Amino acid sequence: MAYLVLGLDDGEHIEIPYSFGENPDGDLSAQIALKLFGDRAVYCRIEPEKGIITDDPMDLDFYAMERRLVLAALERCRWRQQDAAALMGISPRRIHYMIDRHKINPPIKAGWRKAR
Repeated sequence: MAYLVLGLDDGEHIEIPYSFGENPDGDLSAQIALKLFGDRAVYCRIEPEKGIITDDPMDLDFYAMERRLVLAALERCRWRQQDAAALMGISPRRIHYMIDRHKINPPIKAGWRKAR
């Protein structure tokens, strides 16, 4: 496994685990990151493997990155799931599944109904 590194125009960089087809979730995260941040990317490179890899998929960075990407898309689309799904290039059903898996709740703002 390697890391896809995106350097953004504001000096921030994002590291996305990338498995070259061995893990579909990780490769989907890389595709989504390129769609979300591609317009702000200054450079993109692949770096060699880092850290310790475990057999438990929940220990990998794929899930943390997926959560970060879903949150970025939802914030950019003002928490409209269908718009965020279209931005990410996935189905609304898939983004709903990702939101449930990561237990993501929209922020409660003044005047909004309380979350259930």
